[in-house]
Amino acid sequence: MSLKLIIIGLYVKSRIFIDSILKLRLNKHELNGLINIKTKLKFKFSYSIDLPFSLGRTVRGLAFNNSEKDPYSKVVIDLLNGVNKKSIIKGLYSKCKKHKGYTVNMFINSLNEEKFRSQPLWAIVNPWDKISIEDSKQSYINSFYKNRSQNNLAFNENSNDGIISKIYSIKSAESQVIQFDKLLKKIQIEGFKNNFQDLPTAIIFFKKDKWCWMMGHSGNHRSHISCELNNDKIKCKIAAIVDFDNLDNCFNVVNGSYNINQAKLFFNRVFNGLEPIRGPI
Repeated sequence: MSLKLIIIGLYVKSRIFIDSILKLRLNKHELNGLINIKTKLKFKFSYSIDLPFSLGRTVRGLAFNNSEKDPYSKVVIDLLNGVNKKSIIKGLYSKCKKHKGYTVNMFINSLNEEKFRSQPLWAIVNPWDKISIEDSKQSYINSFYKNRSQNNLAFNENSNDGIISKIYSIKSAESQVIQFDKLLKKIQIEGFKNNFQDLPTAIIFFKKDKWCWMMGHSGNHRSHISCELNNDKIKCKIAAIVDFDNLDNCFNVVNGSYNINQAKLFFNRVFNGLEPIRGPI
């Protein structure tokens, strides 16, 4: 084991130990979306915390309790209701393929610079993400190949073009449904197990005296399942904190990928939870 991994392991263990001592919990005002300086400190010093779905957003920025369900929440609902899997796959595929060929600009019209007119929607990044627009495309290709390969999607070739050709395919939708189905059945039998080494990640958003949270890049399948099984909260590792008053410090604002008004547009979409900030892929 490398020295870097040893250091990371020790850091995680120390944070978990501190959590066990502090036992930070959200009070009833915080659970209703109100914050003060003490709330901000709770999030800052917590390695993990129980987050209410009533204030949660999917990775696409849609509120978990939004009547316009995230397409992957709909997958879980259909599985729970015993809908035929082929029908679920076709439904997800239908929603995904509508955005095939979309660029970021075609999805969010106000992002009309050339870089957004040429960036595929599936490679979109948020202002607060710690990866640049230039690097996001290859990062997504690598992630898609790894995750779908582990869930029954066969690739004829592992070149970038070969992988990209599968992104909006019905086989990709099938892979997603298979993953949800296996995980749902496992959780129904074993229940949720909080592995502190592999918790779902969440991003916390502050705006004046209110807050909400959005899923990060890990644990999205678990979050959809947990919510649709009527759990009122989920334990997450805090991946980042984004303050509306400090958006000019976001990674992709500092590097010039987004201006401050564009960053505010993304933030407000998440905070309101009514409009997605990315497509279903």
